Amino acid sequence: MVLARSLNVSVRQRGVREASVGDSSTVIAALPADDLMLRWQGMRGRPEWRRNREKIDGHAELFQSGGTCMIHVSRSREPNGLPSHLTNTLRPVDRPETSDGSQFPGPVILLANVPFRSAWQRCHQLALGLSDVADIVYVDPNRSFLKSFRSPRVAPTAEACPSRLHVFNPPPGLPGARSIGFFNRLNYRAVVPRLYEFLRSRGLQPPAAVVATFPDQLDAVDYLANVPLIYDLMDEPDLFLRAHQRRRYTRLHSELLARADRLIVSARVLLDRYGETVRRAVWISNGVREELFHHLRDATPAPILANLPRPRIGYVGMISHWFDFRAVESIAERVPSGSVVLVGPTDVKPPKLPPNVVFTGPIPHDQLASVLTGFDVGLIPFIRSKAIDAVNPVKLYEYLAAGLPVLASDFEEIRQYLPLIRTYRNAAEAGEEVTRLVGPKTIEEMEERRLFAWGHRWRAKAANLAGEIASAIEGTPTTTTGCVRQAA
Repeated sequence: MVLARSLNVSVRQRGVREASVGDSSTVIAALPADDLMLRWQGMRGRPEWRRNREKIDGHAELFQSGGTCMIHVSRSREPNGLPSHLTNTLRPVDRPETSDGSQFPGPVILLANVPFRSAWQRCHQLALGLSDVADIVYVDPNRSFLKSFRSPRVAPTAEACPSRLHVFNPPPGLPGARSIGFFNRLNYRAVVPRLYEFLRSRGLQPPAAVVATFPDQLDAVDYLANVPLIYDLMDEPDLFLRAHQRRRYTRLHSELLARADRLIVSARVLLDRYGETVRRAVWISNGVREELFHHLRDATPAPILANLPRPRIGYVGMISHWFDFRAVESIAERVPSGSVVLVGPTDVKPPKLPPNVVFTGPIPHDQLASVLTGFDVGLIPFIRSKAIDAVNPVKLYEYLAAGLPVLASDFEEIRQYLPLIRTYRNAAEAGEEVTRLVGPKTIEEMEERRLFAWGHRWRAKAANLAGEIASAIEGTPTTTTGCVRQAA
């Protein structure tokens, strides 16, 4: 049974069984999935009907569990026009398909900011979800011939991705392209003709749209056909740049914002910063893979955790210059009989830490469920800065999918998830807060976290992005210009 809160919603089973949901809290029992339909009284007053797992325009969602369909309806819009932080709004993409089943007249070129064969991030997940409705060409970032000599790249096998997700590895280019704009332009000038050859070799049409994910890809856009440009802004570019690179990338970032037909942002803070400066901006937050829920169901703690005493306070992700080691030290000192487990690659030299802090190194993504199962608390210890303020952490959704209590540093983007999570403002407070989270967990608290994460599955995010790409391709005028406050 699922708690439902919303405006005018009715549920019916073969026109016989109905339950109305008003402003008060109501519990709706799970009904057989094949018979269930949801009636959403739309904002314009026209009722709309959708079956089973489709999303409804508004704040209602149906999701299937075994042979039943359960209903979660979030609160109505808040006074500032934004949905509640528990809302997962997604307008169904209902486009005529082409003869090959695609919803677009040609493939979508996704210029990725990380290689396909690397730890999966936002661009991987969106590409995977978009491949449900169209051919997606995942273009690896340019790589210099010097790096190719040091660590040759191995092309992914056909089994590594769906048939509609095509991975293009550009030929090695000139070194220093991230710092020297002329070299970057030369590299892309050589890459784009090879990309078109790749499309022809796969029997694909010319591109229907281009998705850029980092400012220097503007040089590639200049050489591509005149097609709609979508800029997917995962984080502030400064987070990944050195001081001498920032001036040039600030200019490229501004130009990309000006030229983009759609700006897609991962964080609500990014929407506030850039939403009013572009043609149309949409907030599509990060999410979690649906497969993780299935893996968590049967997972047992990973062997790397087997000999580590509990409670285990864990972190999964990159450990870099923005990682808050002082908070980790304070947490380790407050739980001396437990363990602080840091899972992921490290590109900085850690300071001296208490002996109960354990670095495991990176793990394969398919082991994530077993690692999360062995944690008692999930950590997000970031040092606050302007760039960190605009981070919407993927690990947040992964921790919550596992039902874990979450402790994060107090940065701007994370505050919208209070009180579902807890935050700290300094190292001493981190140690105090973690002692409140390591106690017994109630089933109700764990289910609330899982339900929230379930409403933020990656395929739902990708479907929302597909709708924006489709409207950009069609040149569909929108009733709202500028900032679109839509959380998905």
